[in-house]
Amino acid sequence: MTIIAIATAALLLGAAPEPAPAPAPAPTAPAERFAERSFEPATDQRRVCVIDTIGGPGMARRYCQSRADWVAQGTDPLAIRQ
Repeated sequence: MTIIAIATAALLLGAAPEPAPAPAPAPTAPAERFAERSFEPATDQRRVCVIDTIGGPGMARRYCQSRADWVAQGTDPLAIRQ
C-alpha cells in the first residue's frame, strides 16, 4: 500500500502543469467590421430588393438582384439621394 501511495505522489508531483490558455483577441463590433469594408457599386454582390407599388394597393411586387446587377441596368437603389 505504501508503494502505491509513493508512486501516485511521484506521478502527481512530476506532472507539469498545463500552460495557461492564450487570451482571445478582443472581438470587434459588427458595425466596425462593416465600416471597414468598401462596397464598390459595380462589383457589390449583396442582394438588394426593391418593392414596386405602381399597380396599386395589394399589387406590390418585389424585385431582388445583386447591387451590381442593379447598377448594370442603370439604377443604384442604395445610392444616397440628395
